Amino acid sequence: MDNQEFNLNNPSSCNVKTFQTENDAVFHASERGRFYATALEAGLSVVSDDKCCRLLVWCLVYGGANEQTVFDDRLYNTLVYAQHKIKAVGGGVPNDENIARIQEYNSTLTDFDNPPEWVLELEHEYGIKPNGRKKKA
Repeated sequence: MDNQEFNLNNPSSCNVKTFQTENDAVFHASERGRFYATALEAGLSVVSDDKCCRLLVWCLVYGGANEQTVFDDRLYNTLVYAQHKIKAVGGGVPNDENIARIQEYNSTLTDFDNPPEWVLELEHEYGIKPNGRKKKA
């Protein structure tokens, strides 16, 4: 299931199995998804709050133009975990420290085509191929 490619000519290529936890988190039905679901349910911190905030800001700004956000098992499950861990879902309210982090990272995204270093590091770590950005000449 890792790095599954979406193919518009083959609708079954988007058939990704998922499961829902008691706190309404929807993970991919994979070993990684079960790992993050277990960590979330047990209250274990397997991704730092700082990284969770960076991932969520990346998703807000760049994730909508990238099918990897939904179809890549590692990225999707980490995003779901991050969203629930810092309570940036449903009626949840992140704590003041995480709100400040989110605002700080969001403020660094002033030029869509020229992202800051932390965005490039995340994209490299998760093997994300940026979509929609103009290539530098």
